[in-house]
Amino acid sequence: MSMATPTPDARERLRPISVDEYHRMIDAGILDEDEKVQLIDGMLVAMTPQGRPHAFVIQELTRLLVRALGDDFKVLTQLPLTLGNDSEPEPDLTVVRAQDAASRTHHPATAALVIEVSGDSLRFDRRTKAALYARAAGAKLGQVVAIAEEGSAPPLAYPLKALRAGAAVPVTPGEQTLRVVVTVSYELGP
Repeated sequence: MSMATPTPDARERLRPISVDEYHRMIDAGILDEDEKVQLIDGMLVAMTPQGRPHAFVIQELTRLLVRALGDDFKVLTQLPLTLGNDSEPEPDLTVVRAQDAASRTHHPATAALVIEVSGDSLRFDRRTKAALYARAAGAKLGQVVAIAEEGSAPPLAYPLKALRAGAAVPVTPGEQTLRVVVTVSYELGP
């Protein structure tokens, strides 16, 4: 089901909801606990479905973090993090102090580290969620200061050169695996 983007007039009339109202909606059964939504800046936002590569990265990062951090910290995987009165995102990974994860009545409200593994959600994660996490840390998200790309790709120089020259480029059957990691670094201000 696709949802229409609200018109500017409709956006002005949207009513944000609070974390308390969000929890009451869950308690009343309006939202199922397993419903794939999160509260961001007072709005219910649908979460992107996970593919196997996304799940694999989360699984491996969880394993590495649990080993490295010991008992003073807990690694939460896709669990709510309450940020102020209007946001309760569910980051892919959150590292919190063990005592902050021990409550049976409320979700952690602070984190030592938040990780979002982005695929289809990259644009939303790098803009909206990055700004949300920066505000929660008492900082302002500034300009992008660096974008680093690391990965492996097949050598394309010859086929592209041949293609530009108008020559036929042979295509062989099979599978091609590409791995690309993009890291975006932001300025943080007070």
